[in-house]
Amino acid sequence: MVGPLEASWKAITDTLAPVTTTVSSVAEKAGDTVVTAARTTVLAKRDVDKQGTPLRDGIRAARESWNAAIRAADGAATSAARETNEFATLAKARTAPLAPFYTAVHDTYVARPEALVTGVALVPFVATLPFSKSLAVKNGAVAALLVGAPVAAMKVLDSDRD
Repeated sequence: MVGPLEASWKAITDTLAPVTTTVSSVAEKAGDTVVTAARTTVLAKRDVDKQGTPLRDGIRAARESWNAAIRAADGAATSAARETNEFATLAKARTAPLAPFYTAVHDTYVARPEALVTGVALVPFVATLPFSKSLAVKNGAVAALLVGAPVAAMKVLDSDRD
């Protein structure tokens, strides 16, 4: 004969049997999934260690391309610097005979900037005076403005540096 305690325990076990089966089934599936994932990860790592990643070839090609571009840019920069230096040397050689003139203009600019402006304005004035007096005045005034404004600006900038 089954006692009341045993009957209630059997009822509880019978009630919980489907839950126990479900939990066991879920635990087994989860365990299988973890084991499968771990096995897949280990196998993938072994493949990478043996063969390398598919990105390695792409990374190597990109690095080689980048290095080639840097070498080309460096060569172009070196060539441009060489050409610039050669041009500067040529320009200095060609303008060397004018150095006394530049020195005189600079000395006039420093000592008497108004004389420099007047001297420059006189050139178009005198050149057009035989043809038309009004045109000579206009050309002289335009030349004085075109030269006088930068000279005045340079004087202001020079005075700020002092």
